[in-house]
Amino acid sequence: MPLSPEERDRLREIEEGLKRDHPDLDAARDDHVTPDATRRFWYRLAMIAAVAALAVVVLVAFTVGVAQAGVLLLFILATTAFVSLGARATGPPGGRSR
Repeated sequence: MPLSPEERDRLREIEEGLKRDHPDLDAARDDHVTPDATRRFWYRLAMIAAVAALAVVVLVAFTVGVAQAGVLLLFILATTAFVSLGARATGPPGGRSR
């Protein structure tokens, strides 16, 4: 439920009072993780997962056979597409929009 204008004004007054009375608290609040840092983390994690998946496919190709490795690769690609499309449809965690 959205805040009423009076509640927004009161919240703004409280925030300004905290900034004025406790500047170190305001500085600590500004040190939170930025969306860019979060995006970079997930990108790096996705790259590590992609390399690990490729390593598994190559290992399967050498131990079991190329046909099974191809099926595994298609499964990994389909799963990745499914998860990616699902994440785009639901938006970021916590219901916040970009």
